[in-house]
Amino acid sequence: MLPDYPNIKREISQVLTEYLQTRILQRSAHMDGIAKSIIHEGGKSTIVRASGETDEIDIKTASGEAPITEDELKTMDLGGIRQKLDAIAEEMASQQAEHFFDVLVDATNKTGNVVDGKGNPLTNELLLEVLEKMPIEFNEDGTHSDLRIVVGPDSEETIKKLMEEFDNDPVLKDQYDRLMKRKREEFNAREASRILVG
Repeated sequence: MLPDYPNIKREISQVLTEYLQTRILQRSAHMDGIAKSIIHEGGKSTIVRASGETDEIDIKTASGEAPITEDELKTMDLGGIRQKLDAIAEEMASQQAEHFFDVLVDATNKTGNVVDGKGNPLTNELLLEVLEKMPIEFNEDGTHSDLRIVVGPDSEETIKKLMEEFDNDPVLKDQYDRLMKRKREEFNAREASRILVG
């Protein structure tokens, strides 16, 4: 009978789990900067909106599989293990992103914060309309907090062209500056109200 090494197996398992978690995060770069919290049990969670409203959401399991054949097992090295873990990470990150965007779409539909392009190409005017609907936070120096656009790979060229158009169009820049000035005033009013109430 072969000896058992529970401590070594536990350490290897921990290293592999940490590697998998890191690879999932790397594949979820679009979610970087979004606050996260660990929920240890239960099938539901609650979102508390800035308005104080709450919304219950279902918790979904993300899982992945990377079967190993008997022949693979005989010759598998660390590189092979990493490939299997990378495949699992890809699958789990994809499931997490899908659930995240489902919850996001549901929330924006409920609050009315949807900008519908009606199948037309994306424009800077539509992007300004999106910013119009967003509550935007500002730093102490007056600059706005990070704003991020998440698009599929097929839209990257469109976004680059829109950014070039924006940089060369003084009318768009003026609209943006006026919008940000108003958003900064709205943010300051919200903060003042929160401080007075708190």
